Amino acid sequence: MLKQPYCAGKLITLIMLLLAVLSCSAARHYQAPLHQSVWKMTKSKGSCKLQHDIPYYGRAEFSHTSKKGFMFKMYAWRRNTKYQKIQLSALPTAWKHGASEKKLGRVRYYKGNIPFNFRRNTALQLLAELEQGMDPGLTFVDKPGPMDEVRVSLSVVNFLPAYQQFQSCISRLSPMGFDKIKTRTVRFDTAKHTIKSAEYNYLNDVAEYIIRNRHIREIH
Repeated sequence: MLKQPYCAGKLITLIMLLLAVLSCSAARHYQAPLHQSVWKMTKSKGSCKLQHDIPYYGRAEFSHTSKKGFMFKMYAWRRNTKYQKIQLSALPTAWKHGASEKKLGRVRYYKGNIPFNFRRNTALQLLAELEQGMDPGLTFVDKPGPMDEVRVSLSVVNFLPAYQQFQSCISRLSPMGFDKIKTRTVRFDTAKHTIKSAEYNYLNDVAEYIIRNRHIREIH
């Protein structure tokens, strides 16, 4: 009679341990630890990039170009083979007491090595959450098992200094790319030496582009 409660207790303990192991194995979270969180700003002709490595997953990249504007891409080390719609959200950092998770909507999870590719509005939304001290990320179901939930998060640690450099770089970009100015012609009305305001603004943009791009030598 004394053995039944003892066996029942052991069984309950075993079940609880099994559930704990299963819950741990079913959830994977990729995010740069505090001591490894690095944001790096790089620039080239006509573009500014803000990059952030996520250990064991890939690299996040915000970019702004004269031609395409704002974009966000996630380069994954492992190729994704399944297309799906996933949850985009922002979690409060440990030091933001009283803050709660923000649901930012559902986005597309593409096949290939660039599973996340967001245009201007979503890219700016991610930057805004980071600026406010939140950790934006994406939650989805991934292989090898159908119940493997994965979250990939951006870390706000060391974000602001690089973000300020990124903003400064963007402010110095020309509002247009070379493709938009290389074949355009500005015409004056007959017997007049003035031009329309739209053409005047265009010429100002061309002058600004030439000042910032020293490789241009002739204008015809």
